[in-house]
Amino acid sequence: MEAGGLIDELTSLMLVQSCAWSKRWQARGLDLKVSVNVSAQNLTGPEVADRYEGVLREHGVSPERIVLEITESSVMSGLATALEVLTRLRLKGFGLSIDDFGIGYSSFEQLDRIPFTELKLDRSFVNKGTEDATAHAILQGSIDMARRMGLTTVAEGVETEGQLELVRMLGCDRIQGYLIARPMPADELIAWLRARQDESE
Repeated sequence: MEAGGLIDELTSLMLVQSCAWSKRWQARGLDLKVSVNVSAQNLTGPEVADRYEGVLREHGVSPERIVLEITESSVMSGLATALEVLTRLRLKGFGLSIDDFGIGYSSFEQLDRIPFTELKLDRSFVNKGTEDATAHAILQGSIDMARRMGLTTVAEGVETEGQLELVRMLGCDRIQGYLIARPMPADELIAWLRARQDESE
């Protein structure tokens, strides 16, 4: 998609779909945010924030209900341009998530310049964290840093009870991975959530 020059069109389409599902979930009484992956190629000018806000306004959805996910490596490769666009998006109310954190080796000083609201810990460190001391240290340091910066943390790729226990012990806020659920169509999510709620009661 990026090579074919269709990434802007695809992102706009995903925002429209996200708005539709956000409204459906709200109508069912579910207070859920929707995350949308955004390519660094989308972050090319100040008009991007206005365009994204326009899509949401047209469909009656607040930017506070949408989280835009950007990979660490793509942001750091074009930091000067991305910084302005991401700041504009954050001022409009969008959540901003730095995805695959830990593999781009960005400095904490650089991260502090960008108004992220969420930090997603890369699955490679989560997978090795129970056995590898370096991976464990990176997880712990990243979670501690995120807490000091006021960011929500998400552990990606949690597939075993051991990994779940580790990230919980380290203080991670949210969990994502096959141990919790496999990817599913959006229209199946409501039934899945209801079933989980019944199990916990």
